[in-house]
Amino acid sequence: MQRQDSGGKAGRPTREAYPEMDLKTRPDIDFRDLDKHAKQEAAAEAKERIEALGGRTTASVSAKTDYVVVGRAPGGKLDQAREHPVAQLDEARFMRMIQPSQGD
Repeated sequence: MQRQDSGGKAGRPTREAYPEMDLKTRPDIDFRDLDKHAKQEAAAEAKERIEALGGRTTASVSAKTDYVVVGRAPGGKLDQAREHPVAQLDEARFMRMIQPSQGD
């Protein structure tokens, strides 16, 4: 599939690249997977930063867990955090914690 911008250069996809995508007759676009991909990328970047700061990430909450980041839909992780003495951080506070300092 050739990706071109409006000037014919490599970049954004053209209508010819997606002939089945007719937004006049089929205007519904589901962005859930795009949102999921963006969240996965952000999580990977956060994990790299945590590890660079000497921390580690886990898939489950236990008594050894220090922090749980609570987003819009925390689900079972928040319930697990309440069972243990685990600090709960909202996303904004977490991002401030892992931001590079002036010396980084």
